[in-house]
Amino acid sequence: MVAIFQKDNNLEVTGEANNEVVELLKSRVDELTKKEEVIPNYSKFEWSPKEIEKIRKQTLKLLRKEMANGYAIVYEGEDPSKAAQWALVGVYKLGTPLSIRCSAKVAGDVALLTNQDFIMLSTALANEGQTTDNTKLSGAVLESAQNYVSNYGWEVISYPRGAWIFFNVPVATNQTYIQFGFNTITGAAFKFTGLNAVTWGIYNERLYFGGDGKVFLADDGFNDNGEYINVKAQSAYNNLGSPAEKIVNSYRNVLKIDGSAVVNQIVNYDYGRNSTKQSLSVEALGSKWDESYWDIALWSPESLSQNKLIYASGQGVDVSMRLEAGLKGQELNWFRTDYSVNLTNIL
Repeated sequence: MVAIFQKDNNLEVTGEANNEVVELLKSRVDELTKKEEVIPNYSKFEWSPKEIEKIRKQTLKLLRKEMANGYAIVYEGEDPSKAAQWALVGVYKLGTPLSIRCSAKVAGDVALLTNQDFIMLSTALANEGQTTDNTKLSGAVLESAQNYVSNYGWEVISYPRGAWIFFNVPVATNQTYIQFGFNTITGAAFKFTGLNAVTWGIYNERLYFGGDGKVFLADDGFNDNGEYINVKAQSAYNNLGSPAEKIVNSYRNVLKIDGSAVVNQIVNYDYGRNSTKQSLSVEALGSKWDESYWDIALWSPESLSQNKLIYASGQGVDVSMRLEAGLKGQELNWFRTDYSVNLTNIL
């Protein structure tokens, strides 16, 4: 329990639960005194209900200020009204939250967007509030926070139906927004553009966003409000089991698609040092509807994966495959990439 009381004309703070909280509040007592908000002539445990309410508001004001600066105050127990069943675990200094809407419940955890990274609260608290491993989005968070911290629209959204946890970035308030997030099953990171959402919400397990005076249903169908969805996907860089320089002779992307689309396939080397790009027309196997002869052409099988061999040129130590496509009414699946390489003597 933390108590605030007056002693010798000074506002004092004491407590038995955790010295960090006591010192935290003491360090702000002078601010209240300077603003003449100190309640005069109070002794401990002799306050009227009105006085207690005023002290409670003052205390909450201090706590809100500290939490806005990145402090997490954690309690555990079964009943906050009973001291024996409620205890303070600790006070942790995290990064500063970017807005009041920058947290969301995710299963038994809390996702929190700070000016340092997009973190899970349980992970941060396990390390005493210190960041030991950056997420895949730490660079995007730092850059976005530095450039757009004063804009309106920062928000964290948990979307269980789609297995997404993501955050809204206000590039230009009420005009341009982007989103970064993770797939909660695979851990893959993603970025959305073109969804200028001022805010997001979940209704009946479906994902909605508001912008331009309208409400839109997200993650529905295989087009972008009747337009093409421009897709870009890239694998992590990999040295293919060898630190030596290697020449990529050919590769196979194992893909599956409904319908047809032109898929640009780009082999990147050494974190963007150079790349080679090839375009490939990919289409579903079998007879085309409304073009093949009825009762003569064979019915198409269910969508089958394809792994066409593509000859390539280029060399580097680490390689990464990137796919780009414009899709409308189709679903494209990318399962894996196989490479054929020659090792050089260069290390």
